[in-house]
Amino acid sequence: MRKFYAFLLLLLIGNFGFGQTTIFSESGGGSEPTDWIFQNNVTSNTIDKGSYWLVDAGSPSDFITTATYDLSSYTDAEFTLDVASFNSGSYNPAKIEISFDGGSNYTQTETSSTTIGSSYIDGGTFILNSVSSQVVIRISNNGTSGRGVRLRNLKLIASGVASTCTEPITAATGYNSTLIESNSATINWTRGDGDNVLVLMKEGSAVDASPVNGTAYAANTAFSLGDEIGTGNFVVYNGTAITESITALTENTNYHVAIYEYNNTDTCYISSVEIGNFTTLANTRVQFTAASASVSEGIGTYNLEFSISDEDATIDTTFDIALVTGDPTDIDNYTTQSVIFLSGTNTNQTVAITVTDDAIFETNETLVFTIQNVAGGNNATVGGINTFDLTITNNDTAPPITLPYNEDFSNCSAAEWTPFDEAGDDSWLCSGGEYAINGFTGSDDLDWLISDFTIDFDAYNSVLIDVTTREQYGNTLNEAGEFELRYSTNYSGSGDPTLATWTALTFDPENNSSGNGLSTPSTYTINASGITGIAYLAFFYDMTAGSGAEDWRITEVSIEETTDVDSEADDSGSQPATTTISSLADTQAEAIEVFNMDLYDFGTSDGLNTNVTKIRLYPHSTNTADWTDNIQGVTVSDGSPITVTSVTIDDAFIDINFTSGDLTILDSDISSLSISVYLNTSNITDVGILSFMVDVDNHGFEADSSGSTFTSTFSGSDFNSNDFTLSVDVTELVFTQQPPLTVDINTTMPSVIVQAQDENGNVDIDYNLDVDITSSGTLSASPITETSVSGVATFTTITHTELGTDLILTADDGLLTVINSTNFDVIALPEFGWQITAENTEFVIDFDNTVLNVNEGQFNGSGIVPSPSAGQLNSNAWATTGMSDGNTDFGDSDTSGDYARGSDSGGVNSGGFYAFEVNSGNYGFGAQPTGSDWTPGDIVLKSQNKTTQVVTSVLVEYTVYVYNNAGRSTAIDFYYGEDENLATYNYVAGLDVITSEVADASPIWVAEQRSTTITGLSITENNFFYLNWYGYDNGGSGSRDEFAIDDIKITFNPPTTYTYNGIWSPSDPNGASLSTEAIIIESGNTSISTNTDINTITISPGAGLTIDSGATLTAINGITLESNATSYSSLILDGTIAGNVVYKRHVNTFNNTTGSTNGQNDLISPPVTNASQDFGAFRGINTNIPSGTVGGGTTTFYLFGPYDNNANSYTLFSDADDATVLTAGAGYRAASTDTSTFTFMGAVLSETVPVTITTGSENAWNLIGNPYPSYINSTEFLTSNVSNLDQDAVAIYGYDGDALNGWTVINLNNPENITPGQGFMVLADAPSADLNFTPTMRRVSGGDDFISGRTENTNAHFSLKIENNNTKYSTDFYFNNNSTRGLDEGYDATIFTSQLPDLYMYSHLVENNTGRKMTMQSLGETDLTDVTIPLGVNSNQLEQITFSIDESTLPNTVDVYLEDNVENTFTLLTSGDYTLTPNENLSGTGRFYLRFTTTALSIAETTLDNLNIYSNPSDKTIVVTGQLLETTTANLYDLQGRLVNSSLLLNTDRSHSIDVSNLSIGVYVVELINGTQNKTQKVILR
Repeated sequence: MRKFYAFLLLLLIGNFGFGQTTIFSESGGGSEPTDWIFQNNVTSNTIDKGSYWLVDAGSPSDFITTATYDLSSYTDAEFTLDVASFNSGSYNPAKIEISFDGGSNYTQTETSSTTIGSSYIDGGTFILNSVSSQVVIRISNNGTSGRGVRLRNLKLIASGVASTCTEPITAATGYNSTLIESNSATINWTRGDGDNVLVLMKEGSAVDASPVNGTAYAANTAFSLGDEIGTGNFVVYNGTAITESITALTENTNYHVAIYEYNNTDTCYISSVEIGNFTTLANTRVQFTAASASVSEGIGTYNLEFSISDEDATIDTTFDIALVTGDPTDIDNYTTQSVIFLSGTNTNQTVAITVTDDAIFETNETLVFTIQNVAGGNNATVGGINTFDLTITNNDTAPPITLPYNEDFSNCSAAEWTPFDEAGDDSWLCSGGEYAINGFTGSDDLDWLISDFTIDFDAYNSVLIDVTTREQYGNTLNEAGEFELRYSTNYSGSGDPTLATWTALTFDPENNSSGNGLSTPSTYTINASGITGIAYLAFFYDMTAGSGAEDWRITEVSIEETTDVDSEADDSGSQPATTTISSLADTQAEAIEVFNMDLYDFGTSDGLNTNVTKIRLYPHSTNTADWTDNIQGVTVSDGSPITVTSVTIDDAFIDINFTSGDLTILDSDISSLSISVYLNTSNITDVGILSFMVDVDNHGFEADSSGSTFTSTFSGSDFNSNDFTLSVDVTELVFTQQPPLTVDINTTMPSVIVQAQDENGNVDIDYNLDVDITSSGTLSASPITETSVSGVATFTTITHTELGTDLILTADDGLLTVINSTNFDVIALPEFGWQITAENTEFVIDFDNTVLNVNEGQFNGSGIVPSPSAGQLNSNAWATTGMSDGNTDFGDSDTSGDYARGSDSGGVNSGGFYAFEVNSGNYGFGAQPTGSDWTPGDIVLKSQNKTTQVVTSVLVEYTVYVYNNAGRSTAIDFYYGEDENLATYNYVAGLDVITSEVADASPIWVAEQRSTTITGLSITENNFFYLNWYGYDNGGSGSRDEFAIDDIKITFNPPTTYTYNGIWSPSDPNGASLSTEAIIIESGNTSISTNTDINTITISPGAGLTIDSGATLTAINGITLESNATSYSSLILDGTIAGNVVYKRHVNTFNNTTGSTNGQNDLISPPVTNASQDFGAFRGINTNIPSGTVGGGTTTFYLFGPYDNNANSYTLFSDADDATVLTAGAGYRAASTDTSTFTFMGAVLSETVPVTITTGSENAWNLIGNPYPSYINSTEFLTSNVSNLDQDAVAIYGYDGDALNGWTVINLNNPENITPGQGFMVLADAPSADLNFTPTMRRVSGGDDFISGRTENTNAHFSLKIENNNTKYSTDFYFNNNSTRGLDEGYDATIFTSQLPDLYMYSHLVENNTGRKMTMQSLGETDLTDVTIPLGVNSNQLEQITFSIDESTLPNTVDVYLEDNVENTFTLLTSGDYTLTPNENLSGTGRFYLRFTTTALSIAETTLDNLNIYSNPSDKTIVVTGQLLETTTANLYDLQGRLVNSSLLLNTDRSHSIDVSNLSIGVYVVELINGTQNKTQKVILR
């Protein structure tokens, strides 16, 4: 019995502790709950949306406020809701505010989760901070802009039962406060009858929270350190006393007090409370009376002034005034001063500052004072103005500047000009590279712009001032006083300029813009030479003197001293005579006089000499010798040598530079100069001509600016020297190109050069004698004679026929001394590596037999050395990288470790090189990669050209044996090069050997043959060709497979490759080619018409090949067809092919970018048949298939698979589908990772290929594809299979990745040849039927892989586009003589309904409409004159959409109108687009119509054409869409004229459905009648 009671007690406790009560639960939408308030501040949408409540963002937003709920009988409560977004813009959360006092104060604020999308999510669970009898919840939008928040499932749940207790009867009374200070006070009260008392205090407002029964609180008399109840209510006392001192208060602040009696039992607080408040005293404050001031340094003294507030009646207040920034010497060595305010007084106090007045010109100085060490008063402290800035302005004159001076006002902060505003509201302003002034905002403006600098005018002979200005709103005259340039010799340098004397200079800037628009800048020059003494400059603007508020701008001021600029140079009248200059004239002492000139100083006004610093000479037109090659230096004389500081010799000029004073032309005098040159010791141009001139227009002469200078152009004409011819006279022969140290026997020596020159090495180009070469060795012919050309004899045919050492060549011209070359040796031809001794001959390394310089006998894995023993490789032919024991270079010796792992039959573990027995008795050169060995690594084989010919192409063949016993994939790539630098080697695509990531259950050695012909080489005799195999990890994990290279074959200059580019080159291979040769069809279409053997055939993109009937093509290594993004190769088989066919089919890149609609996948089909090409083998070859996991799973899926019409989705293959055979004719959705190709291998189909299509449980769409490696004709395909296709979709639907609708529809309107291996969708008519691909459909070329923009239509075509911000969609119309207004099989096509976007568009047939949505509608050619077509649109509300023409080939006489019968608008689309934002979701037809017409529209016509009538067989109804002008009667008659149905249609709806489920299948007539409209149309019920 006790156990039962215990259980019952536990149950009761559980119910009391955890029971929950639903206070309210609102689903949202439909009605406004009782006593709730909906505040619809954003009126564009209502709050109640029927199925949810909406709070829109705004300032303020919408509000929903609940009723008031009493939760005082509970211990806890929580609020929950679901949220979703609405409309567009940034996403916002909901804001939840909770009041515990009936809505007066909302003291708890929360925000919901933020939804990213339109689906509802959990908005959050919010625990109420407390429970009371007056709980109110207010919900709003947390944003001022952006998306609205939809609300559903709003719930308030309360739990727990509030405990009951016995509270005191008598409350505390008699509150008062005493001893109030600025930061403390004592509070007092009279006790009630509780066991204890609890005191709460709050700053600034009344206590607004009460203690909770059952809760004990900790107190602290330091305010804010005790427990906090609610917000800002702090426990300052908890005990039995009647008084308490409270500290940590803020001065001059009001505090509120609440006193609660309570009983200890259950900690039960009284509900009535004693309250009161007090305000703390304010502190005494001292401060400066102002924050700053500015005084002149000549002021004498200045008083710092201070004020006091809240002074104490009995205690003095003291503080110090300290200088914290600035130089004390500026204020008479100031030290810190003390200030006192006597108790009870508030008269301002001062401290006197003595300002030092010095005679130094300096910038303004700012001193900063601060108040420190405040004491006394009532807790005295510093007030708001606790620092004072005293700026002392300079009163001294600026020192004079040194001219020249320039200011362009590009840096206003550095400009040395200061504005002064004498009168008016405007002032000079510096900005944008100019100083500007106008009087637009004031009147009577008088404004100065004064220089910060002075000029000592007595220090200069003459001074010019250039002022550049612009102006506007003026007149053509600078009227007197309007805008002046003034100077003053008694201005102080700062302050008011009117206190000084100013004199105006002659200044009349030439600006004449009288209206809006600044004049062109002009520069006015002022002669300031008449000024004496040291003066300031100033620009003065007087608005009252000119034409009013004229706008003046100063853009540049330049000031400079002026001197005479008139010195010149001229022809002396007597030039040195023409002569020859010897190449040996190479010192100053041997310099030859070449040029004379006179220099003039005309002595115009300055009385100064001309101190020449530079003379420039230019080449005369007869000069032919480069000056830098031939001239070493220059000397100058005026009868005596003149010191030249430096000479710059350039082919374009010679600058002769002097130190100022070394070449002086006296004032009003002439100086005659003579110039000589001396030559370089080498590089002299024999018979070259030197000729010099002075260019008077661009002379380049310079003089020191301290005296007279040269005029910019000389007044005379250009003058020049005579011609001087350089002469080199031969003194010796020299070998300038020696023989090499060694030369191969019977090999032509590199060129040897003998030169005729002087003792300095200059070539005598007049020398043309024969030079004989003989040798101390044996030449192929002796002597060898060459005739010198321009002093040089070049020998290119020197060949030695016998070996020899220390040989020399001898050169002899029969005139000069015989000379000998350096010594050299004639050596035997070196042999390194694999010796290839004949072209067009196959050389083989099989590792079982000795190959000279490659291997010694059968390889046994015992090492790589330069002189191999039996079983070893020759390191003169082999090099490797990647082993942990290090790399092996050519010529190294490595006979242990990784390089000598011995022989084995496979299945080894240790990394290194092996002799692997790949077949019985057959060994190859192999490797076992590991984590540290050959991962990656190289094997390099060196071959040497000993053919005596230049090798331009090499045929390489080899076998890679793979032992697949591990779970990691290894790849072996092939490279080649012509030197030993691996980094320069060339990768050969298509030769990769890649092992599987799945180990074989019973591994064996599997051979992979590879071959390639490498062209574009130039390997001369004895040079090398390198073969490189590069291995690396390719995927998977764990150990690595073994491999071995064997049967390496190489052919230098291999057999012919036949190329077809419209014609065969070098000849037609039909019946003539060999099995070792190759065919490449690069472009055009050709055929094999007779039996032909060939090694390989490659068909490039865009090219085609046909094997004629009766012909057999034997391709030893197969046929490869290539494709790219825009072009495909083609192969038609009417005869026989012996050999494998590989089709490398282009596949689009998978685009995983969010929001992208282009190029995300492709639809493809195998273009060859191969029963063994299952998906596992296919993906093993094509590693560029995208893969990954889905939905967080662990299975790896591949973006490859068929379409499932039972699920309306594409299938993703996984490893579980590896055994699925890829079938020609079947279609697959696929993508690549690299926009490259997938490789299909197999045989070519030449017979009829049937493909079964079905109607699935979800739809009747089927993914099939072209099974041939050739194009097929779409028209023949459709007409042959029309009976098995849906009559509304006799078309080919190809995915094009286009942003409009994603699908290209091909039918009889726009026939195309479909590319090889192309997949496409068709719509089945029957549950199961066969579509046949027949040989007659094949074409050798074509175009459509469905990528948009690649085809052209052949009849009148119109494409209509609809778009919003995210999506585009189009629908098409054709006009031809083969079509009607009804259904035309093969010309009309329904929309691809499998995957429709949110925004799409379609049309309904004009006649015999069954409600089928058409993506392509074809009409008669005559319909262009007048036809109206119903349009269907699917679009979301409040999303802007635009209708526009996407493409049109209609005659220009046809107008195309879009009607919107809701807005009552007709838009001529041929003139512009139509844009609208619907306020409701759009779906179906009835609102929009497309009208083609060649005449003006009639309103009456359009109202009839608007009405679209069709039968809907799916629900046995007749549908009428369009705008009825008034209530309309719809009568239905059978063909006997009997009325079988009559319905009343309201004009408030645009779509009506008439139930005809009781009528039989057949033809009926619908008549619509109202007061303004009457339309009759035939319909067919099915």
